[in-house]
Amino acid sequence: MSWDEYDEASLSSSARSSEDIEGASNKDSSEDNSGCKDLVPDNKDTKNKTEDDCSKLYITALGEEFFYLLIFDGSNLTLIKRVKKKISSQVFAKDLYIISDKKLYGFHDVVSSPDSLDEVLKPERKRKKVNGSLLNDESHEEYTYRPFRKDRRIIFKREEGKSDIANNWEGFFITRGLVHKIVYEDGGYTFVYNSKKYSYEKEIGRIAHNNEMLVYYLKGKDSKLYFQEVHEKIYSIPKITTMSCEGQWTVVGTADGYIYLFNKCVLSGRKKVYNVPITGVGFMNESVYFSSFDGFVGVHRMSGRYNILHMTLPIAIFIFAILIGLILKPVEFPFTSK
Repeated sequence: MSWDEYDEASLSSSARSSEDIEGASNKDSSEDNSGCKDLVPDNKDTKNKTEDDCSKLYITALGEEFFYLLIFDGSNLTLIKRVKKKISSQVFAKDLYIISDKKLYGFHDVVSSPDSLDEVLKPERKRKKVNGSLLNDESHEEYTYRPFRKDRRIIFKREEGKSDIANNWEGFFITRGLVHKIVYEDGGYTFVYNSKKYSYEKEIGRIAHNNEMLVYYLKGKDSKLYFQEVHEKIYSIPKITTMSCEGQWTVVGTADGYIYLFNKCVLSGRKKVYNVPITGVGFMNESVYFSSFDGFVGVHRMSGRYNILHMTLPIAIFIFAILIGLILKPVEFPFTSK
């Protein structure tokens, strides 16, 4: 739900337990003085999940005109909700964060209350300051915000607790307890991570926070993949179109039909899997799953044995060459050594 639909004074009722998008913990949610609960990890819902819940897969899809929420039960794909709204960016893991018209919205447990998505269809209402003047969208620019839950709504506040957030979001990423804004300013796409500002002329395709590492890529024909940890590591990969992080694995798809698999920040495999652009990738059970621009969905196995073979083959060839050299080496007999 967009922050500008709610005045802080109206946020007075208590909220129920919340779940962080990053994972599970035994910490309790902390409630601020406005009645909103800070979104910190909570594993209560995970413990109460039934076997039937775990067998269902909830999917969000971005179209040119519509946003979709679907459920896959293993055999059937069913539409739960369709909203006629262009969504430019999203993060979905029970809680849903989306950007539409450069505004950030948050929905808590959208699967249980899909009609809450209708909030993005409401016309924008300008919030007013205490003195009655309209809020300037360019004021109070910051790069990190803390999400709070109020019933099914998620609002975002600056560090000092104010909700006057400019509607100029080009993208975002989530670390534990914080939402980081990507904004276009001074001719570059800019964000802040670990108190350091990063700015790039090229558009940032996607950012993922994975195992205390920041992984992202820059769009374009000469695209680049970045791993930010203690040290920065950069890979030049042409025409990156999509990226996914699963545990220690990062998968990248390109417009040329290639997939790249990284173990942490080390290239583990590269394979051309299709002849049209890759639009989506994922990694599970030593296999890369991908979708393409023409609607094809495929899988390519990238097993540990596959990677070991590629690493050991040059070593085996080298050892074999040494053995051949030893076998063919001239042998000196005692009667010829004089």
